[in-house]
Formats: sequence, C-alpha cells, structure tokens
Amino acid sequence: MLRKTDDLVALRKPNSKLYIILYADDIILIAPTITSLEKLLRNCERELSRLDMAINFKKSTCLRIGSRHDVKCADIVSSSGPPFHGLKRD
Repeated sequence: MLRKTDDLVALRKPNSKLYIILYADDIILIAPTITSLEKLLRNCERELSRLDMAINFKKSTCLRIGSRHDVKCADIVSSSGPPFHGLKRD
C-alpha cells in the first residue's frame, strides 16, 4: 500500500507489519521484530546504494515501543558496516 501527500510517503507491504515512512530526507522503518527490521534495513540500504546514497548511522537511532520498551535491544546489523547499536542510554 502506498499513501502519498505533498510531503510524506508511507509504504506498507500487504498483509505485513513492515512500514517505511519517507519525509524529506528522513526514513522511518517500523517492524515487529529485530530480524524483520534488519531485513527491511538491508533492503533500504540496497535501494539507496542504487541511487548512490547511504544511511548515516551516526545520525540514526532505534526506538523500542511496547511492554518491552526498557529491555536492551540486540545490535542491529547493517550491510554497510559495524552493528548499529540503537538507542543510546545516559
């Protein structure tokens, strides 16, 4: 499913809980598990690479929502380098 306004594009794979939201030069990836998030991330990296673009992981973060919001996430592995450590804690 694709929804588009002048500023926002939202994509959802049919019969899935995977979402990609595009706004200006920002991308939001939403997935129910770390494994599915990694797959979604790798797909986005591949498509961005075709456009000669890349994700800046120094400016990226991960947010966990739900009853396990305070449990540390496993590292998210990108295809372009070191693990993405997600949410930074003080």
